[in-house]
Amino acid sequence: MVDMNICGAIDLCGKPLKEIPQCMPILRRLDATQCNLVPDELLDELVSVMPQMTIINYYGEEVIPPKCGAPIVTQGGWFK
Repeated sequence: MVDMNICGAIDLCGKPLKEIPQCMPILRRLDATQCNLVPDELLDELVSVMPQMTIINYYGEEVIPPKCGAPIVTQGGWFK
């Protein structure tokens, strides 16, 4: 699978999405539009680990990967 559409999955809290880099390394697009329980920080972390993947957030906006070497802030702290 290279394209996963979870649009409107209102009961999905995001925890299973943390496994995407290991379980679905060829995934290239994740649409999380209207998934209100998926935290933005999780999507930011995913796109930083998999910059080749296009991720769409709750509002239908593309999550942009951080610039090379720039730290990202997550709920748990700083990652580089």
